[in-house]
Amino acid sequence: MSAIFAYAGNAPCKDIILEGLNRLRGEAFELSGITLKTENKIECLKIKGSTERLFNEAKDVGKNSCIGLGEASRIYRCKGSGITAAPAANKDFSVALDGAIENFESLKQWTKHPFSIATDEDLMLAVLTKLKSFAPLEIISKLSASLGGNPSYAFITSAEDAVYAKSGAFPLFAGVCDDGVCLSNELGAATAFAKKYYVIERGECCKITSEKITIYDSKIKKIKKQPRVTGFGEMSDGVFPITDRIHSLSFAVNDTVKRLVGANGLDFEYLRLGKRTISKFSRAVITGSGTSYRAARLGTYFFELMCNIPCTAVCSGELRYSGAVFDRETLLIAVSAGGENKDTIACVRKAKSCGATAVAITQQGNSLLSKECERAINIKLKRNSESVFTYVTELTALSLFTLWLGAKNEVVSEKYFDVAVKLAELLSGKVSGAAKANSLNPIPSNRIIKAERIFVTGLGADSELSLQAAEEINEIAPFKAFAMPCSELSLKGEAELKGSTVIAFITNRELMQKSLFYLRRLGALGAEIILYTTEGVENELYDFDNVISVTESLPIFDCICAIAALENTLSTALRLLESSAEAG
Repeated sequence: MSAIFAYAGNAPCKDIILEGLNRLRGEAFELSGITLKTENKIECLKIKGSTERLFNEAKDVGKNSCIGLGEASRIYRCKGSGITAAPAANKDFSVALDGAIENFESLKQWTKHPFSIATDEDLMLAVLTKLKSFAPLEIISKLSASLGGNPSYAFITSAEDAVYAKSGAFPLFAGVCDDGVCLSNELGAATAFAKKYYVIERGECCKITSEKITIYDSKIKKIKKQPRVTGFGEMSDGVFPITDRIHSLSFAVNDTVKRLVGANGLDFEYLRLGKRTISKFSRAVITGSGTSYRAARLGTYFFELMCNIPCTAVCSGELRYSGAVFDRETLLIAVSAGGENKDTIACVRKAKSCGATAVAITQQGNSLLSKECERAINIKLKRNSESVFTYVTELTALSLFTLWLGAKNEVVSEKYFDVAVKLAELLSGKVSGAAKANSLNPIPSNRIIKAERIFVTGLGADSELSLQAAEEINEIAPFKAFAMPCSELSLKGEAELKGSTVIAFITNRELMQKSLFYLRRLGALGAEIILYTTEGVENELYDFDNVISVTESLPIFDCICAIAALENTLSTALRLLESSAEAG
């Protein structure tokens, strides 16, 4: 998957393009690059690593440029294509691409290899070079007839102060800013700068300059479109200091529960999933990318428990290219906060083409994922929310949908369902209490600070929870944490465990004894144990010193409270580090 951001303005635009790349929602970008045009000269910088590293490396590139193009991507092979990479550039053109060129080899032969071609972007650059005698719009017309796979792309030329782009399988978004025009294949990145924006639909193309956006249909004829106004009230930045964000988790839960539990209780009848339809499901697949995938993995445990339907979580980037077979008895739950993840949308299309039922859990009601699924559960998140907000919000929505499905499938009794909905309405208060758990005890935080290594562990659903917990530690703290199941971690030797800190979760009473068996072994090998659990489990423990407990609810909700308690410990650890630095 690649993400594109371009800008044409009246002032130096390098910082805007770099900020646009930072706002892209993709995770684990392995390549990023920026191309800037100054006085008919194209300068390009590509690096291995995140967009943050690109920001540090690009200080001397295109300082006075007012037009440019950036791309960030993950490295993977697509069927019939090369490796997706960051922008390709020469003295005449620079191009960024989102998607796969399926006729890669035949098109490569047609270009007669003007230079080394290893990636999709390299091939696009070679094609542009081959066609440079034509005007840009003519080039786009010729590419439409010859480019297999229908990728989206954007390019700049040294001869003109403009960005040209064509929408492929997925739309592009062109935003009107105070001093120019931006373009991205992700809505959130474009609306970060724009007061209004245009949607460049599939097959359409556009030309952006510092003053205007010109949109063309698939036959390169000008068309008029009405702009959409950016909703700044709902799209404001969701970035919180660590001391504030742990208490803001309860608001995230409260907003989600209130949105889904109305005056008539928990009701998803608008999804048009009747008892007869649900009873025919023989399996379910939950898919997502990044944080959404981690929420999906945890959600599968409770889905099988509540619905009695076999369920699997598959990363959308893998599911898209896998040989997975869907049929009319398959339920696909697609989780994507922004609703614009290309891999997740492709999975929905693949499933629907086979007759499967698809349900989206997504932020925006008018997102592409919502339109593709037709059945959508809408959640609310602020733009650029940290992963913990996304995780908790998606997990809450997924849990409530799972409860409802279980009740419709008559696996969950009416009494249990009613109690669960009442407990869901109380969940924000429990999360708020969890965010204050053990606040006056600095020992767990000190153990994390002084640890030689940090492991995060659990069994069953708690093992899946540990994946997000490790991500939280790596995201906000200057420590490196590794997640793995208790059973696997206990196989490590004393040399690796001595001096380490093990953060363990036990939110499932049924797995308590087995988890404790592994944790005692880890302690005997020299690891310091910090245990996050419920008050009911804590009352049965006697040989653990650092136990942080949360108010007991249902297993389906206890994981959410446990992750909030960990946020509090990390907050204390960061405050201790700051105090130590100031004293030093």
